[in-house]
Amino acid sequence: QNLWGLTEQVQISPYIIDAHSGVLGVGAIEQGEFTPVIGTSTCHLMLDPKQEPIPAITGSVKDAIIPDLYAYEAGQAAVGDLFNYSAGLAPKSYVDQAEKQGLSILGYLEKLAADISIDKQHVTVLDWHNGNRSILSDSMLTGSIFGLTLQTPFEM
Repeated sequence: QNLWGLTEQVQISPYIIDAHSGVLGVGAIEQGEFTPVIGTSTCHLMLDPKQEPIPAITGSVKDAIIPDLYAYEAGQAAVGDLFNYSAGLAPKSYVDQAEKQGLSILGYLEKLAADISIDKQHVTVLDWHNGNRSILSDSMLTGSIFGLTLQTPFEM
């Protein structure tokens, strides 16, 4: 019996991890093909028929994406999440300027940051705000921003 009332023409996909679906989406289904997937975090995936211990790789699982291939994974725990966090901290004056220019706040910040010369970039970010996925594989680590002064502009 058809529990959901769907016709046989409706295709249903099984559950799949979001980053793994990115591999299928770009068609990188052969061994040795690399797929970077960016979202709230990043996941760097590669397929191979052999399982070998590789330092800094978060994991390798056979049949996780493609039958008979191991999916090797590494990445960063905070990317899109960190962009969203930064956008939420933007001063109102920046948000207003972004709107006037027809830009998102992140687009506006990117535009401002592009104009900062390399010799003025004295800020260092340890981007472990959601822990560290690769190399340390420790979700309890925390992030830090170093080099701030009272004159540091928000876009830096």
